[in-house]
Amino acid sequence: MAEMSSNDDDIVNMARLALQLAQIFASGPTAAIHEFTEVRTNLFALKYSLDSLGFEYRRRIAAFAEQAGQDALSYMLEDCRQTLMRIVVILERYTDKDDKKWIFKNWFGRGFKFVAWTTEGGDLKVLKEDIQRHSQIMTYFLSILNE
Repeated sequence: MAEMSSNDDDIVNMARLALQLAQIFASGPTAAIHEFTEVRTNLFALKYSLDSLGFEYRRRIAAFAEQAGQDALSYMLEDCRQTLMRIVVILERYTDKDDKKWIFKNWFGRGFKFVAWTTEGGDLKVLKEDIQRHSQIMTYFLSILNE
């Protein structure tokens, strides 16, 4: 069997992070419940896309051995990681961590619409679209792999 690269660990760690972020959005301010529910749902979908990608990666390690496959996978994972880390930075800024629970700051229920949710300054809708895009790309990648 070919040696697994750090991509497998990256996939597992990002799936874990997507799940943790989804759980944090589940406890968001009531004023943002609709918007946060959509983000949470997209993060859960991303987690399962990452799980599927990780499963296929471990199952078909030889298919990823070619440089083109490694490059595509690395680019896809790095793009996803940047989005997830941007969410982490925002949550660290606008929440207080109490033990293992993240609590949104009181004013955030009114101010969440004014936060730049993406590196390009996009709103929450753009963030949702970014997360969806990552899930879709992984789904396409897996469908091509399984042809």
